[in-house]
Amino acid sequence: MNQGAEYRGGGSQSLIAEIIRLGQEAGEIRQDISAKLLVKQIDILRSVVVMDWLNDPSSLELRKEIAKLVDLFLDGALIKEGSQ
Repeated sequence: MNQGAEYRGGGSQSLIAEIIRLGQEAGEIRQDISAKLLVKQIDILRSVVVMDWLNDPSSLELRKEIAKLVDLFLDGALIKEGSQ
């Protein structure tokens, strides 16, 4: 059950949408939230990180910050058993 699995955006948004769709099909990403909404939310978060980097490129390593963002988005901020 993929609600809004297709995303009509371009570039990296289409790639993110495909990854989310595949994750939903595999049961790894929740299906009660549409892929389109998940793509929109992660794109908003990514835009904030990029804007911070554009304001001061020396303040962060963009790739590392985006990787942290994706981890936070997919795994949440909750402490999971065995991690700390």
